[in-house]
Parts: sequence; C-alpha cells; structure tokens
Amino acid sequence: MRFFIGKMIETHYIQENEWPDTSQPGSLILPNSIIGDVLKHIYIQEWNYDDLKVRCTENTLDMVTVDAILKKKSSYSFSGSQLKFEAPPEFYRMRFDQLFTLSLE
Repeated sequence: MRFFIGKMIETHYIQENEWPDTSQPGSLILPNSIIGDVLKHIYIQEWNYDDLKVRCTENTLDMVTVDAILKKKSSYSFSGSQLKFEAPPEFYRMRFDQLFTLSLE
C-alpha cells in the first residue's frame, strides 16, 4: 500500500512540478500512477511511530496520515490527517546549531 500511494504522490510531483498540497483539511486527490516500479523522488521506509515523531521534529517536518482511499474515475481520493510535531525553541536552536556544524565539515 505504501508503494502504491508513493507512486501516485511521485506522479503528482512529476506532472505538477510540486508536491501535493497537504495543508487543506479533508481529502487529498492524486492522479493514477504513470511511473514504473522505481521511485526517484520518494523514499519509503517503515518506522516506529515514536522514532518517526522524533525524526520529524528534528527536521521540522510534518506528517500526513492516510486513513481511507477511495477510487474515483481517473484518480484516488485520500482522507487522513496532517500532524505537526513541535518542541520548545531551545530544542530547535540546538538542532540548527548541530546542522550548521555538520555543514561546515
């Protein structure tokens, strides 16, 4: 299922030259996949939820969950949630210092 959804997200990126807008509440509509079995813009990995929350927070990333998939005539409709992970400002200051130090090496 993850690969199926990833192929549609990547197809959207290829066709529109931008990632799907996940900021709107409700459903996300994506096109049928036009790519083969190799993803070039998306990396799929299984995560423990707690580890994923930390990884997203460390890298200032949001997460989109998929709760349901509905097949439409020429696309699929997804419903789910967008999760925003936040930490105290001190956490981000330390993280950006760490990233800056790594970039200088």
